[in-house]
Amino acid sequence: MLINIALAYNIPLKDLLEINNLTSQSVIFPGDKLIVRKASTPTPTAAITDSPTPRPATPTRRPTRTPTPRPSTATVLAATPTATPVSPKPMDTSGKVMMGAIVAFGVIGVLLMVTGEVIKRKK
Repeated sequence: MLINIALAYNIPLKDLLEINNLTSQSVIFPGDKLIVRKASTPTPTAAITDSPTPRPATPTRRPTRTPTPRPSTATVLAATPTATPVSPKPMDTSGKVMMGAIVAFGVIGVLLMVTGEVIKRKK
């Protein structure tokens, strides 16, 4: 509706119709172009007055540059790795003792089985 367009642009409906050569019975469709305001010619201002020149902006200090170290041409010798002495750790013998006990029980078991078979055959 044309009244909604006039209200949206804050102009009287009469002016909107007049600018676009429309009547109150006119129908518009999407895509139709409307002129919403008359082209106005700018009114010349009186006289240009001199205003005081604004003070120039204070220059902002830039951070100082830190010199970048440049690669030297000196030959760099590679350091020779030295072995660090390792202090001897006390030996953990609990595992070895346990393994020895298992082997001993196994040998004793086999000997008992063989002895039992020998005694059985002699009877």
